[in-house]
Amino acid sequence: MNDKTKVELFHHAFHAMNSQLDIVAWNCLKSDFDLVCQDIDLVLKHIEHTISRFNLDSELFFVNQKSTCEIIPLSADLWKYLKQAKEYQRITLGYFDISCGNQIEEIKKGKESNKNICFGFNETVQLNNADRSLQFLKKNTTLDFGGMGKGIALAKINDLLQEYELKNVFISFGNSSILTKGTHPHGSYWPFSLADFPKFKLKLNDDSVSISQSITKNKQGKTHIINPKTGEVCFRNKTVAVRSKNPVDAEVLSTALIAAPKDKHAAIKKQFNFIECKILS
Repeated sequence: MNDKTKVELFHHAFHAMNSQLDIVAWNCLKSDFDLVCQDIDLVLKHIEHTISRFNLDSELFFVNQKSTCEIIPLSADLWKYLKQAKEYQRITLGYFDISCGNQIEEIKKGKESNKNICFGFNETVQLNNADRSLQFLKKNTTLDFGGMGKGIALAKINDLLQEYELKNVFISFGNSSILTKGTHPHGSYWPFSLADFPKFKLKLNDDSVSISQSITKNKQGKTHIINPKTGEVCFRNKTVAVRSKNPVDAEVLSTALIAAPKDKHAAIKKQFNFIECKILS
């Protein structure tokens, strides 16, 4: 990067993955910021065309339409993300599971039934290492990366920021997934807080933060997080905030702690490297 930088604030917004991503940067050249934004747009489109279950042109949408036991060849990226998701299912003791897409879709349609139990990733999906392919082992299995998709995107974006040497950046993805580099233009960190929890404040530099929430039935809004082991919707009016260097870890851990009962939290958290983890309600 050219050393002749300008102390000027830049902002750009993207619509991706059914949400909005906002990026703010300062103390950089506008030309560098514009180039980063162009590459971020390409990254977001590629991820959406790989792991979106709603985009009719995405690889995952194609995979989810396949029948039981059919051998489905996978791209290198989708294969990598599925292997990653399988490992997350293991280290969260099964409380994070991308194979529950069909159950989540029924919940969104108002079919909130305790009978919609997920059988678990290993019992519903077989990954074949020899030819990088997938087979569904049970009918009506649908994969959903909703609990880690934003983290995957932020991890890729973080690599771009390092490549372009942008040192002072704040990114908000859907107001629930945060990525920071460097400092605020008027301080030594990026301040972060939640409107519902004014006492919860973070001083961020090179961090990611994920906020996951469940909302009780008598509150406005609805959670789409379920307990994969019971099929129950997580109506416990809970907010979990996880701060980590790894955006994917932050996303998965915050989601898993919503789904898991309290007596499983300690065992799950031991499997992750994180800076801070707060149960706010």
